[in-house]
Amino acid sequence: RQLLVLGTLARLVRQAHEEMLRLGMEEERAKAVTTYLGFVVDRVADYNSSFCSWIVKREVVRNTFPQQAIRMAWDYTEIDPFAGASGSWKGAVNWIKKVLEHLCAVEQAPATVRRGNAQALDYPDSYFDAVIVDPPYYDSFQYGDLSDFFFVWLKRSVGHLYPELFQTPLTPKQAEVIENRADKKSAEYISHDEFEDRLQNALKELARVAKPEGIVALVFAHTDVEAWERLLRA
Repeated sequence: RQLLVLGTLARLVRQAHEEMLRLGMEEERAKAVTTYLGFVVDRVADYNSSFCSWIVKREVVRNTFPQQAIRMAWDYTEIDPFAGASGSWKGAVNWIKKVLEHLCAVEQAPATVRRGNAQALDYPDSYFDAVIVDPPYYDSFQYGDLSDFFFVWLKRSVGHLYPELFQTPLTPKQAEVIENRADKKSAEYISHDEFEDRLQNALKELARVAKPEGIVALVFAHTDVEAWERLLRA
């Protein structure tokens, strides 16, 4: 049931984009509206999977990602995605609406979001006044694997609008700066030493693109003393 609902919503988002253009909406505006609808589908997916559970005290559904991992839900909760309650389509629309209202209230120039390789930044030397980075914590987070949950639905709903970002079936992980203790024969395996080498390369890139008088702020909340020592060496 959940798979049918999500697949149908993704298909309807694509159809909505076609309908906007047919009715004469400006192409970039139609693209933006469709993108926001794609975000709504992703939020609905977060609250409509077999990993969702029930929060007894609040009597609402708990989303797929209450923490930085997907955990087994032995008594998972399934909700009506059109009932208007927590986790529904209407609820997801309202949350995305709140985000947009906050973004529109920002008076500064709009931000630009780009996906790239931290080990080979596409910026000239001494380009940024400030660089703020929260580097990976070794094997604490498998960012790429977790992102795949949302990536596959975004690809189905808005992938046709951003072909350069959705060329692969899943998120690209070849240059991911993490430690991945998968089977050593697996293409996704990234050793402890390889992670540190990649992190060192990324930090060198940050130093390169920051202005000499600029600020580099690095957030590292790992509790392992050895991890801090390795970071300082990098």
